[in-house]
Parts: sequence; structure tokens; C-alpha cells
Amino acid sequence: MGLRVLELLLLLVCAGGHPVPGRKSFNKLLLISFDGFRWDYDQDVDTPNMDRLAQEGVKAKYLTPPFVTMTSPSHFTTISGSHYLLFEEGPGSLWNGTQIAAVQYPGSERPIRAESQGPGVRPAEVTPQDGDDGGGDEGGGDADDGGGGDEDGDGGLWSLRIPSLLGYQSAPGSEGCLPALAPRERPSTCIWEHCMAFQGGSTCTWERQWPNQPLAPLWNPHQPGLRRPHPLHKSRWIEDHGVIHNMMFNTETGLKYSFKTTQNKTEWWDNGVLPLWITAQRQNQPLAPLWNPHKPGLRRPHPLHKSRWIEDHGVIHNMMFNTETGLKYSFKTTQNKTEWWDNGVLPLWITAQRQGRKTASFHYPGGGGRYKGEVVQRSLVESYLHPNGNETEWRENIDTVMSWFTEEDFDFVTLYYGEPDSTGHRFGPETENRKVMIQQIDRTIGYLLEAMERHSLSGRLNVIITSDHGMTTVKKQPDVTEILLTNYIKFRDLVKFDIVDYGGFGMLLPKPGQEEAVYQALKDAHPHLHVYKKEGFPERFHFAKHERVLPIVMYADPGYNINGRLIIYINKGDHSFDNVHMDMKTIFRAFGPDFKKNHLAEPFDSIHIYPLMCKLLGVTPEPHNGSLAVTQEMLVDTHAQQPGNPAMAPEETFGSERLLWSFERRFLAARALRSFPWQNLEEELRDSSDSELLLDILQKTVRHPLCAQHPPSAKYARAFLSELIKKHEATHTEPLDELYEALAEVLTAEESAQCHRSYLLPSGDSVTLSESTAIVSHGTTGLVTWDAALYLAEWALENPAAFTHRTVLELGSGAGLTGLAICKTCRPRAYVFSDCHGRVLQQLRGNILLNGFSLQPDVTADSERPVVTVAQLDWDVATVPQLSALQPDVVIAAGQHGLVLTGHNPNLPLTTDVLYCPDAILSLVGVLQRLAACQKDRKDRQAPDAFIAYTVRNPETCQLFTTELGRAGIQWHTVPPHDQKLFPYDGHSEMAILKLTL
Repeated sequence: MGLRVLELLLLLVCAGGHPVPGRKSFNKLLLISFDGFRWDYDQDVDTPNMDRLAQEGVKAKYLTPPFVTMTSPSHFTTISGSHYLLFEEGPGSLWNGTQIAAVQYPGSERPIRAESQGPGVRPAEVTPQDGDDGGGDEGGGDADDGGGGDEDGDGGLWSLRIPSLLGYQSAPGSEGCLPALAPRERPSTCIWEHCMAFQGGSTCTWERQWPNQPLAPLWNPHQPGLRRPHPLHKSRWIEDHGVIHNMMFNTETGLKYSFKTTQNKTEWWDNGVLPLWITAQRQNQPLAPLWNPHKPGLRRPHPLHKSRWIEDHGVIHNMMFNTETGLKYSFKTTQNKTEWWDNGVLPLWITAQRQGRKTASFHYPGGGGRYKGEVVQRSLVESYLHPNGNETEWRENIDTVMSWFTEEDFDFVTLYYGEPDSTGHRFGPETENRKVMIQQIDRTIGYLLEAMERHSLSGRLNVIITSDHGMTTVKKQPDVTEILLTNYIKFRDLVKFDIVDYGGFGMLLPKPGQEEAVYQALKDAHPHLHVYKKEGFPERFHFAKHERVLPIVMYADPGYNINGRLIIYINKGDHSFDNVHMDMKTIFRAFGPDFKKNHLAEPFDSIHIYPLMCKLLGVTPEPHNGSLAVTQEMLVDTHAQQPGNPAMAPEETFGSERLLWSFERRFLAARALRSFPWQNLEEELRDSSDSELLLDILQKTVRHPLCAQHPPSAKYARAFLSELIKKHEATHTEPLDELYEALAEVLTAEESAQCHRSYLLPSGDSVTLSESTAIVSHGTTGLVTWDAALYLAEWALENPAAFTHRTVLELGSGAGLTGLAICKTCRPRAYVFSDCHGRVLQQLRGNILLNGFSLQPDVTADSERPVVTVAQLDWDVATVPQLSALQPDVVIAAGQHGLVLTGHNPNLPLTTDVLYCPDAILSLVGVLQRLAACQKDRKDRQAPDAFIAYTVRNPETCQLFTTELGRAGIQWHTVPPHDQKLFPYDGHSEMAILKLTL
């Protein structure tokens, strides 16, 4: 990045803290949160006013809150646009007075011109040191004996003191000698011939690494083959600042210093050029928004990385706690504790106020804090004993908020209600009490609509209604074995401080020297307890890097509480579980002049609400991890170009959002690269002035959390990134480091015969499968997912009633995609996966466990999850008694030889794409006949309906199948095509589903 760009960014940073005149062309905004409103609470009770909102505005299928799914962390994530605090162990003040520190950045450890970084200074940059990036010798001491004065370092470039080689491209009689040139012969493109250290020698380079243009896309456009970046130096050319190599060397003594040992060598770094952190320190300019350690293992900071995860803003729990004093503060008593909320992160109230807006908070978590010395202009904090469910008071609160908008001209107000959370905790989410509370909420929404009309706000007030988490039923003894930590550890001997007895999440601070003992005792203690050391906590949660997180972190499966010394928990419903589970999902509704009407939005994460609110208010957001592209399609087009509102960036258009959607699903499923919308991408890139769309694609593909957990084929990732780089190079002149860094990570990855493919479900959940990288492997084609399985899964998700509360038998399950999708979304009572091939069954069992299901006999009683079994079933030899013993209500099959048999009455068979192999037709028809014969063993005497899905590859084979069905006396007809295409299969192939009457 050039100096002029850095100067511009610094000016923007400095300007960001000053108020700007308010733009009254923007409409007002009300954010309402109903605590603990699960995504499906309005589906089993009459809610006419919420139904009206769906018609008059936007409804998302559901919203995914952040982990940990608690009230304070989730609410602060929604309202905060946090500064990334740029050091791994958590946030703090970004800077202290005029002092700035650079932690672990190359060159920052040595003093420059006797300027001290000062005590107690928070870092402005951090770059993790996970190994050297140059490949040179790091070993053995401060210096290595160079032996003849040659500086042979890493990279592909070094200097030679061998006069006999000057002017030679290759020495006489040698083979493959590297080019050698005198200093005066070096091309000016290298921009470093004036460095004093090289003036007397020659330069030797690896053939493909010199001059620097071929490497420009890989590392740095201003360096010939060296990986070290220099964006923080005031002068942009290496010849100016003189730091020409990863190794420090002395041509007189022959000594060389490795990369890490040069970090405190002032004589190497101090060449008359002040780095930017010293310049900024002198000029009283904070640097925090400029640089961010994008990922471990890289020294280069990356510009403007957005961040607002819980691990960044620091509100990690409902309870404020102090590990030294042992004090813990309950949720409501923390609401005015500034020391808990103010962690260097500005919530939207403060950001908006600094830009001329008037803001208020009515009982919203965090609204009573002071942030960098500033308070919310109007804040009402809920008292400790304040009741949650008074409907009359709810209406009075709405009247108060309406008067704030109309009489005092507030621009942005947040309003919080503690229901249905309290009712869900006390009675459970599946009770009549909860349903009654949802009806009260619906009446309150109706009152809100009436109040907006009375105050003439309907045409100038946008309203967002959401929540912080869902709720699930608590599992208690004797139905399950509860988690009781004292059964496995002695608190008095091993634990100094604990946060347990608070739902399904807990943390422990072991006594000195006892961390390993506590971890080993708990890690496998209970089958529904997941225990980690802080540093090993799953990255997808974006939780554990904060300094407040204790060394031992744990969470339980849904419904299981983490009890400490005694089982004292009395709640019948709870949250704080993994946010991938559907019971933790919540709602999103929005309406007003800037929102589309009757718009059904796809599921999204709650972190994306923040940039949406900034857009609606015309406020420049703080750095954050949300993306306006996710919610842009909810807005009417006119809002994008309102007076005073910056034009919507191309990457935030509907077209870009569809591109992201398409790239994400195709990459996760490892579809053929030719199926990607490359031409559309290139058109978008040509219309764009920056590379944000490519960075978004990178986050949705290679950097996707699912890929971090379950890597795709390394070969596939390399090919994808190479194609992405080609598209970038065809449309932009500047290289995009993130693309090349991602490619570098997979270049050396070992290729495996197995890879992971993931399929996103409408519920927000996903199915991840370990599959073979080859179509035919171990003598079978059943180790991969075939298109007919995807087609059948789509039909099943659109027709869940065919499976709900029923026992499903799947014939020819293959990799398991169809069955796992049904288990995760359609709520069957039991599910039997089957196949006849041993290797397929082995992989199938692994995929079932991979997706969070247990297999018999390890299944515990759980009304929300099906009982899952795997059976070896050969269609040719399976007998009527064997099939009857499975007691199927529904029979299905998915895979290359499957055939979907799903039905609307009890007993439904399902299989997929069986017609790929004509030889299997007779076997399939035979097993269908035997399934029909099972009806005499059933109390209802009903045979299963069957739905058969297949790809029409050969019409003659399809005709053969229907002919054999007729001979067997099985009637059939074609099922109409379903509406949604959820999975990335070949849209040009003809798919069909037959409904059979057995």
C-alpha cells in the first residue's frame, strides 16, 4: 500500500471521531428485541399481527445468534460495530495518549531514535509469530558464520562478492548457473540498487524470481522475491529504507543474523526512515483501524479487516465476574457496570451520536454503560426486580418510545422486552404457557402498529424486530444422566474459580499447575459434554480469544445443563448451546419505508444486522464482521441513492449477493469448476473499483467455517483459487494478497482419497459428508453423492410432513445426504440408513457421527432427534421378516443406485437414481414387492407409498423400470416438480420423481 493511501486512511481515522451534521433525509429506526424468541414460536399459535408484518415487510426464515447464545453477548453483538483491537488476547484501549505500540511486527522491537513505546500501552498492531516465512536458517544463536562473506539467505535473491562472476550469465562449463549481474545492470524495476549494502557486489537470483514483476501477485509488488512486507514504512521503496533482506549481515566480519534475531538490532532497522507507528505517535494519530493480523502464521497485517465477534467486544457472558475476588454479578445487575461493557468497542448508539444522530435505549442490554467516556443520550436501565411480563407496561413503553421520536426527534431507539425468555425458562418452550406469551407479544406488535399510525410515523420509521437466542427443553433425571462436574473433579483441590450452573455453557479457572489435570479429567467425562482448553476452542465460535475467557471452556449438547457441585438447576427451558442447533435460532422481522414488502429473506447471522442499521441511519459504521451484502436485498432500491447517502458499492448489489450464494454452495459441495458463474463474476469485477467482492467470496469458500473444520480436497481448492486469481488479474492491476496467501496454504497440502463436501440447508444447518474423491472407489459408486440424492432431498425439505414423527427406511443410502437432510429438518421419529457394501456402510456411519447424531445402541432419549440406525441390507436377499422387523412407516433410498420411496401414509420407501444401473431394476422392484408384503405384519395393514427419484439419462432404461413396475402390479405416476432448487446439482439434467402405490 502506498504512502498516499496510508495518509488518506489516517485522515479518515482522525475524522472518524468528530461529529458530522445529521442528515435528516434518513428515516428513523426502532430496534425491538423480544428476549428468547425461538424462530418457530409463531408457527403453532395464531399470530395475526406477525403475519401482517410478513406481508408488509421482511421476514427472514430465521436468524443465527452468536455463540455463546446468551442475552448480553448476543445483544451487544447486534448493537456494536467494534474496533478490532489487534492483539490476540482480547481488547483494551486502542492507544494511550500519544503512545502507540507495535507488538510482534517485524522491526517494532528495537528503539528508533530513542523514542520509547511507554509503559501500559495497548498494541496498535499484532502479527502472530507462528514460524518464519522466509525459509532461511533460524537456528543456533544470534549469528551464523557466513564463511566468505556471501549473504545466502532465504527467498531467491542474494549478493555475491565474487568478482570473477561479474557479467556472466553462467560460468564457463557450468550447468544451470544462476544469472549474475553487477549493480549497475540491475533493472530499475527492482527499485533497490541504491542500497548501500549491495553497492559493491553483484546480484544473483533464481531464474523465475527476478526481476520482481512475475512475483508481484504473490508477495509484494515492490520487492524482488522477498516475502517481508513493508507497508508501515514511511518510504515505499526498499532502496529508501534499506531493510533489504530477512537476514542482517556484515560484509566485513561475515556474520549473518537470522530473521527473528534481527528484531532488536537497531543498526539494521534504523536507516533514517521513521516507521508509521512512530510517525503516528508523534502526530497523535491512532493506527488501530488500519491493520489487522488476518490469520495466524502470517506476519503481514491486513488492512481494514472487520471484526465484531464476542471475542472482540468482550461481553462474553450474562454475568460479570472477577476471578480474583470471586464476585459474580447477575444479568440485570450488570446493566450499569461500565467496566463490563466498555472494552474499546463502540455500540451503535455512540457511533450514531458522534455523527449527529440522537439515540436512546429503553432497557436494552448495554445501554446503561459509558463508552470511552460517552453515554447514550437517553437511557432507561431495567431494575433488578423489574417484572418481565406486564402487558400494560409493555404498551406504556411503546407510547414512551413513540413520544421520543415525535416530540424529541430521536433518530434511533432500542427497546428490550424480557419475554418470552422468562416463560421459556420457567415452563419450557413446548408448553401452553409459552404459547400464551407469544399471543401477548403478537398483541403488543399490533399495538405498536396502531401507535405508529397515531403518531404519523408509519411513513418515516423503520422497525426491526429480533431476538438474541432461541430456547430448548431441559433434560433432567431420570430421563438422562445429567452432567455433574464434581463426579469427575474435586473443586476444592483443582479449581480456583468457576462459571457453571448456568445452562449449557461453563468455564473453569484451575489452580496453578492444575490446568492439565482438570482438562484430562473432564474431556471425556460425559458423552454430551464438550471440553476444551481455551486455545483449542473451535474457531467457528469466534469466542475464545478474549482475555476474559477462562483456561477451560466447555459446552453441552442441547438440553443438558453443566452442573458444578450440586444439581440445583430448576429451569425447564434453556439456551447457551451451540448456535448451529435449530432450537437456538431466532427471528428477524423488519418493516417500514425502506424495506420491501412481502419479502422472505434467507437465513443469516445476527452480526449482519449492524451494517443494515448503519445503512438505514446513514451512519458510517465502525469496523465490523457483518456484511451489508447479506441484507441489501431487503431494502427498496430508492434508499441506496438517497441524498447524502454514498452510492451502494457494486459488491452490495443483489447480483453480487446471488454470486456469493452461488459460489458458496458450489464450492462447499465441490461442484465442477465449470459450473461456477465465472462470467458473471468477471462482469461484477469490471464494474467494481475494489476487491471486496473477491474477499467476500474467499470468506464464503476457502475461508468458510465449514472448510476450516472439514477441509475440501486440496487439489480442488488449488484449482478454484487459481481460477479466482485469473479473474482478479484480468480485471485489476493490483494483486490481492489474501488470494495468494490462501493458495500458498493449500499448495503443500497432502491430497487424500477422501474429501469433505458440505450442503447448506434452509434451516441454516448443514450436512457435511466425507466422500471419496473418485466416482468409483473400492469397487462401488456409493461413496459419492449423486444428483438424484440432492433432488430428492430438496423434495423432502419441501414436503416435511411425509416424514415428521415417522420411521423412515432408506434403501441404498450411499454417502447419506438425503437421510441426514431429512433427519435435520423433517423431524422423523426414527431413521434407518441401509446399504449392502461394507465400505459404504463404514463411511456412512462416520458421516452420521460427523453430523452430530448418535447411533444405536448409544442413542439416549431425545424427543427432538430421531433414533438413527445403520443396517446392512442387500436388495436381492432381504426377506419379508427382515424388512418387517424394521417397522418402517416411510421407506426412502438415496445414492447412485437408490430409489426414493417416501410416502404420505405410514410405510414409505425411498431410493434415489436407481435407474443409473439397469441391472439393479429387478432387484429394486423385488425389494419393493417384499415391502408391500410387510403390510400383513402391521397393525394398520397398510403398505408403504413410495417415491422414486432418478436422473433421466437413458429413456429406454426408464421405460424398462416402469414396465417392470407394471408387471409387479405396482401403480405409479409422476410427481410435479418442486419449487426450490437448494442444492448445486446440474440444472441441465432432467430429474424425475415417481410416486408408487405398493
